[in-house]
Amino acid sequence: MLLSGTPALSRPIELFKQLEALYPNVYKNVHEYGNRYCQGGVFGMYQGASNHEELHNLMKATVMIRRLKKDVLSELPVKRRQQVFLDLADKDMKQINALFCELEVVKGKIKACKSKEEGESLKFTEKNIINKIYTESAEAKIPAVLDYMGTVIEKKKVGCIRIDSGTPAGSRQSLVNDFQEKDAIKAAVISRNEFLEVGCITCNCSSGYVHLIHSLLLAT
Repeated sequence: MLLSGTPALSRPIELFKQLEALYPNVYKNVHEYGNRYCQGGVFGMYQGASNHEELHNLMKATVMIRRLKKDVLSELPVKRRQQVFLDLADKDMKQINALFCELEVVKGKIKACKSKEEGESLKFTEKNIINKIYTESAEAKIPAVLDYMGTVIEKKKVGCIRIDSGTPAGSRQSLVNDFQEKDAIKAAVISRNEFLEVGCITCNCSSGYVHLIHSLLLAT
């Protein structure tokens, strides 16, 4: 069972690994899936979206149960907002701080410029810098978020595995096996890239267990 509150309208390629894990007989070839449902992108192969309605109907017919917020709001607990402060590595913050300084310089130039064309060019540069800050700050958080999730799960005395970029390749299959086969292991903390790599194995729904996956798709 996989749970998500995030819509995936613009890049359905991000759904493929999860769909393949849940229903491999239907979602078995990434190229067939990509050519049918992920055309039109400008940032690389299968980065667009196509045939939305067909994919939506296929997912509903095979794996997806969708509930709208308005239909289930009365069944949900009160929303809780919590700030979690993370300690980031100095080397990661150095690059992010440099981008913030660069952004302030560009903002100053936008205020001072007198040409419409120059202003539009600077605004484009500003947007690119903001996107870089968003991306790099998200990546810088990954180790700290994994540590935090591991601490929370440990405090709740829930057995779990953790797979991230620091996990040796030779250990990953053993951890996946523990998650699939041992009743005491109830959760998996997996960073995004590693989830795309091992997700198909980890989400083995034929084992008879219901697994909770923490796939850390980070944002600032």
